[in-house]
Amino acid sequence: MKYLFVSIVVLLVSCAASKRIDLSRIRMGMSKYEVVQALGRNPDNLIGAKQYPGGTIEVLQYSRYDPWSGWITEVYWLYFWNDRLRQWGRPGDWEKEADRVYEFRFR
Repeated sequence: MKYLFVSIVVLLVSCAASKRIDLSRIRMGMSKYEVVQALGRNPDNLIGAKQYPGGTIEVLQYSRYDPWSGWITEVYWLYFWNDRLRQWGRPGDWEKEADRVYEFRFR
């Protein structure tokens, strides 16, 4: 009986862990706290952060793991500018150098 109970608990936990990441609950302009509340859990990782003269950008990662294989099946990066959500999507959705500015000096 004890093993049956443990098996049921493990099954329920693994099913809850495999839920999709419901991004329909978030909106542009939400704070990090509001996003965490809307998604119902903390981010899996802080991808990076950078301080600029006008503010700070932070990138948080939310992932979904397949409980049977242990593989990551979904990854989303959420971009916050001064604690407000400005962009989200899967890694590689945007060009890596789209916002890069090059300066050439000739002498």
